[in-house]
Amino acid sequence: MKYIYSWIFILTALSGQHLLADMHGNCSPCEQDSCCETDCCEPCDFVPPCPPSDCAYNAPFIVDTKCDWGFFAGASFVYAQAIADGLRYATTTITVSDGSSSEQFRVNYLRDFEYNPGFKVNLGYKLGCDNWIANVEYFRYHNTIAKDSFELSNIETNSGFVLNILNNGSTQGISSGNFAESASAKSSYRLNLDQLDFTLSRQYYVGRCLTVKPEAGLRLFWIDQSSTASAVAPDFFVGQITTVSINESNSIWSVGPISNLSLDWNIWCNFRIVTSAGFGLLYYEQGANVSDSNFTPALDDLNNKVFDNKGKIKSVALHNSLMLGLGWSDYFCCNDWYLDLVIGYEFNRYDGNFRQAGSGDFTDLTIVLHGLVIDLKVAF
Repeated sequence: MKYIYSWIFILTALSGQHLLADMHGNCSPCEQDSCCETDCCEPCDFVPPCPPSDCAYNAPFIVDTKCDWGFFAGASFVYAQAIADGLRYATTTITVSDGSSSEQFRVNYLRDFEYNPGFKVNLGYKLGCDNWIANVEYFRYHNTIAKDSFELSNIETNSGFVLNILNNGSTQGISSGNFAESASAKSSYRLNLDQLDFTLSRQYYVGRCLTVKPEAGLRLFWIDQSSTASAVAPDFFVGQITTVSINESNSIWSVGPISNLSLDWNIWCNFRIVTSAGFGLLYYEQGANVSDSNFTPALDDLNNKVFDNKGKIKSVALHNSLMLGLGWSDYFCCNDWYLDLVIGYEFNRYDGNFRQAGSGDFTDLTIVLHGLVIDLKVAF
């Protein structure tokens, strides 16, 4: 009888071990690419690597193609909106003849920020040490991101009209005396952003359906921005029109360390949910130049650069990023190529990296860049 118990114990232990292995997620043998059943590649003795069969500590996520060179390249289309709050370009004051104010200190801000295209390109290489990946990525976004204008008409007779362009601290005024009828102003803001990232990363499994990719590196970026504002209105003298304008140019370069954490959750077949969050602490230098001009066509009087301010500042700024998207990837052409497509929405926040300069003072501004990103990578 004791031999029967011994055999029952052995069979039970073997069954429990098999069940435990299934619970740990043993994967079935990798299947060959369907194209290998044809004459496209004979014989087909290469299959891509499986995920780990058991729970493993930092088991690497490996993309391995046949005759793998270790490179991958990618490109992204970006359609994003850049926003910078607090960009004011004009105030108006209308005072009627009895001394009361029908409109006092109305401030006009740039508010109509538009979506514009940009792009990213990147190149990576799988290092020979513990599946680390080196990557370089370039991001370009050059656009006029905002325009605004207003017009005041039917200004009351015998009113005193004053229009001040207040962009970046400088002031140019137009005053109208009797017979003032209308005035108008317009402004635009252009942002040129170039960003270059050098990073090291290692993607690994946490279970069977979730992978984690920590990333660290160095970021360089340059921002060139310019803003203009102009206004036209009757001058004090009857029949004379005055035009004033303000132009600012501003350049920034920045460098500093960045870190990023990405999570990929495989939800069905080759589809996955992709999330990414990043943080950077960047040193930057900025130089600013603001100039004004005042022109009265009736008098052929051009008074250029009535106000001219140049400044420079050094500081440290934060950069935060967040992305959420849907990804799909698969091997192609008998496992010679690996394609990865991600469609997501990305947020970038640059704190303090754009500063309005004028009258010798600097005012912090924050640039928020958010929009659609379509990313395609190829490994070979």
